[in-house]
Amino acid sequence: MNVSVIINTLNRDYWLKRVLDALMLQTYDDFEIVVVNGPSTDKTDEVLLAYKGIIKIEKCEVPNISVSRNIGIKAAAGDIIVFIDDDAVPMSKYWIEHYVKEFKNNPKLGCIGGKVYNGGGDLLFDSGVVSIWGRPTGVIGNNIDQNVYKTVMGCNCALLRKAITKIGGFDEYIEYFLDESDVALRINREGYDVAYSLYAHVFHEGARTWEKKSRTHLNWYVIVKNQVYFGYKNSENFSNMEIRKKNILEVSDNYKDMFKTWLKNASITQENYTQFIDMWTKGVSRGEYDGLNSERQLRFDLTSSAGFLKIDKAKTSERLNVCFLISHPVQNKGGIAKYTLELAHGLLKLGVNIHIVYCGDENADYMADGINYYSVSQHSLLVDVLKPYPLCGNMLKLSYGVYKKVLTLVEMYNIQIVETPLWDFNGLICAEFLNIPTVTRLQSPAKVVFKNHQYDETNDFLLFYEFEKRLIKKSSGIIAISDCIAKTITDTYDIEFGDKLSKNYLGIDDVEFEAVKREDKKIRVFFIGRLERRKGIANLFETITNILSKHNDIEFRLAGADVYDKKLGTTFPDYFKNKYKRFLKNVLFLGEISDEQKERELESCDIFVSPSLYESFGIIFIEAMRHKKPVIGCNTGGMPEIIVNGVTGLLCEPDNSRDLEKALLALIEDKSMRESMGLKGYERFKKLFTREKMSQGTLEIYRRIITRKGKFDGYRNIG
Repeated sequence: MNVSVIINTLNRDYWLKRVLDALMLQTYDDFEIVVVNGPSTDKTDEVLLAYKGIIKIEKCEVPNISVSRNIGIKAAAGDIIVFIDDDAVPMSKYWIEHYVKEFKNNPKLGCIGGKVYNGGGDLLFDSGVVSIWGRPTGVIGNNIDQNVYKTVMGCNCALLRKAITKIGGFDEYIEYFLDESDVALRINREGYDVAYSLYAHVFHEGARTWEKKSRTHLNWYVIVKNQVYFGYKNSENFSNMEIRKKNILEVSDNYKDMFKTWLKNASITQENYTQFIDMWTKGVSRGEYDGLNSERQLRFDLTSSAGFLKIDKAKTSERLNVCFLISHPVQNKGGIAKYTLELAHGLLKLGVNIHIVYCGDENADYMADGINYYSVSQHSLLVDVLKPYPLCGNMLKLSYGVYKKVLTLVEMYNIQIVETPLWDFNGLICAEFLNIPTVTRLQSPAKVVFKNHQYDETNDFLLFYEFEKRLIKKSSGIIAISDCIAKTITDTYDIEFGDKLSKNYLGIDDVEFEAVKREDKKIRVFFIGRLERRKGIANLFETITNILSKHNDIEFRLAGADVYDKKLGTTFPDYFKNKYKRFLKNVLFLGEISDEQKERELESCDIFVSPSLYESFGIIFIEAMRHKKPVIGCNTGGMPEIIVNGVTGLLCEPDNSRDLEKALLALIEDKSMRESMGLKGYERFKKLFTREKMSQGTLEIYRRIITRKGKFDGYRNIG
């Protein structure tokens, strides 16, 4: 049986691309795709251009889902018509196959729907019924009387072509709401079965539309109008008018009761309530008049004049699907979140589909700028043996929650490779059990971080180190962001990487910034980072006081989160403010700042300094170099690979305030040196540290790893 999958879309460009890419992975061979684009004003046309000649593309000039669906049916040539929303994705590559089997097993089947889940994995729809009065509800047992019919959700349903054409398609009076229920009811009345699939499930994003601003602020006029119209049209020849009207208005009254509840619990304002009641009143009046006096707006000329455009999988260049793991909220501004987003956007431009799984307070999925995001909370995994090890136990719970999510994504999107940082061991369970490559990008290992913080080593820490080592050993590939970090891991954990190791410098987008005009004549020194001992803040404070004792034309601006220091018994800013009050007019603590403010600070400073005791790379240095600023770092970690000492900046010995003071004074006292190093640093950034360089290098590494993995596990090559 031939299948036509229809997607009706309106201003959902990124979501549309996602479902199209997912459908290309379906195992069923004999299917075509029909996309009906409404009056979209976003980049939907650009998305569709990439699929020209591969799928059928139609246009609907009005924002009406029933008109759009009928246009799709008219263009479709399949024996089975399958509908999926533009913001939905099949939860299995066998999704189409499951529907086809249902029709083959039941010759009387005319309409069938499947389960619908939201981003958090909650079931939104399993099976349901609708009364002839327009009240959709859940099925209670098998007690379905003559006034109640099985219904489906339009985002995941399949129709027999003969059945839908026999009833004249969708009623175009219903622009949305109860459109699919009306079709299922009419198909059932024509003698066809309506059923529910046990296997054909979808994930539904529930993206907002031009009519849906929030859960409460909907177009209640349209919803009530269509419910009343539905009731009158589907209760024709039933009893007398008085009973019909009574039952229909009982359903409509439920909306008024809902508005009252929302007003009572402050979900809406009094003004909203008044507006909703006005919409309700007009909707009832209009729906009743049209339901009793107008004809249904049907199409009985739905026979397709076009041939069947079977998806040619040889023409559809397979897109690589990559999943990134982050063990903290993706909204964090620095470090891993920063480079992951840079890499994600860079790979997206190269045609890669990106999925980012990160640690959040709840389970939620969403899409932004073409990237799929999945917030995952800790899984309720109980490991009694780890109770004495809370740090490791919490990380394992998160790792398992991430693993469960990635398993679903592998099934939905055919994820081909997973990348995880060595910051924590978030990707450990994926590396252990996934049958696809897991790549680890090396960061500062916990053993080095804890040592720099001068933490007392506990059994929990010792076990943490072992889990990090296990992640490295189980990874299919290792990406070092610097030569130094590879050596540090080898020395710290006594691990040899062999041919699994590749190097890929981090990079950022090459953009120009508007110049910042400054009124003052001071030389401005800028630092940004966590105000903690590991970032060299203790040495910087000592240097600042020494320099300000000799110069009063210097301004130090320090941005970043305060961190309690166990040795000081307070935070570093509070310590400085209490001890060095006389310098506060020249030292500003900015706290945590936005990305926009960070760029303004970098643009307006004269010198950037970050004397970290250790950095596996140091992405902030290339951010400063992008602004043509001379930089000062330490001769440790990955910093010497970024900063060419004496050319693009200066390197001082770590944990050495005298050396740091010498470097700062050299730049403070020589303007020509500052300008020369700033320009040379920008040239080095353009050559080695752009987003494009990082993304292209990463993609080449992925291809090598997938190819090597395929030789052993029988994976197909991505070319």
